[in-house]
Amino acid sequence: MRIIPALFSIIMPGFGQIYNRELVKGLIFVILEHFDNMLGRINQAIALDINGFHP
Repeated sequence: MRIIPALFSIIMPGFGQIYNRELVKGLIFVILEHFDNMLGRINQAIALDINGFHP
Protein backbone atom coordinates (compact mmCIF):
# COMPACT_ATOMS: atom_id res chain seq x y z
CA MET A 1 0.00 0.00 0.00
CA ARG A 2 1.27 3.44 -0.88
CA ILE A 3 -0.91 5.23 1.65
CA ILE A 4 1.07 4.15 4.73
CA PRO A 5 4.39 5.72 3.62
CA ALA A 6 2.49 8.86 2.61
CA LEU A 7 0.98 9.13 6.08
CA PHE A 8 4.39 8.60 7.68
CA SER A 9 5.83 11.36 5.47
CA ILE A 10 3.06 13.72 6.59
CA ILE A 11 4.06 13.11 10.21
CA MET A 12 7.77 13.73 9.51
CA PRO A 13 9.58 13.94 6.18
CA GLY A 14 11.80 10.91 5.79
CA PHE A 15 9.69 8.46 7.78
CA GLY A 16 8.00 7.23 4.60
CA GLN A 17 11.37 6.54 2.99
CA ILE A 18 12.55 4.70 6.09
CA TYR A 19 9.33 2.64 6.00
CA ASN A 20 10.10 1.78 2.36
CA ARG A 21 13.62 0.69 3.41
CA GLU A 22 15.32 3.64 1.70
CA LEU A 23 17.33 4.28 4.85
CA VAL A 24 19.96 6.70 3.57
CA LYS A 25 17.44 8.90 1.78
CA GLY A 26 15.11 8.79 4.80
CA LEU A 27 17.84 9.72 7.27
CA ILE A 28 18.93 12.61 5.07
CA PHE A 29 15.36 13.96 5.03
CA VAL A 30 14.97 13.53 8.80
CA ILE A 31 18.26 15.35 9.48
CA LEU A 32 17.44 18.17 7.04
CA GLU A 33 13.98 18.60 8.57
CA HIS A 34 15.46 18.70 12.07
CA PHE A 35 17.94 21.45 11.17
CA ASP A 36 15.29 23.34 9.19
CA ASN A 37 13.02 23.38 12.24
CA MET A 38 15.85 24.26 14.58
CA LEU A 39 17.35 27.09 12.53
CA GLY A 40 13.97 28.47 11.44
CA ARG A 41 12.62 28.41 15.00
CA ILE A 42 9.46 26.81 13.67
CA ASN A 43 8.62 25.08 16.96
CA GLN A 44 8.90 28.38 18.84
CA ALA A 45 6.62 30.08 16.31
CA ILE A 46 4.05 27.29 16.64
CA ALA A 47 4.11 27.53 20.45
CA LEU A 48 3.70 31.32 20.35
CA ASP A 49 0.85 31.04 17.85
CA ILE A 50 -1.02 28.42 19.89
CA ASN A 51 -0.72 30.59 23.01
CA GLY A 52 -1.93 33.68 21.16
CA PHE A 53 1.31 35.67 21.35
CA HIS A 54 2.38 35.50 17.70
CA PRO A 55 1.28 38.38 15.49
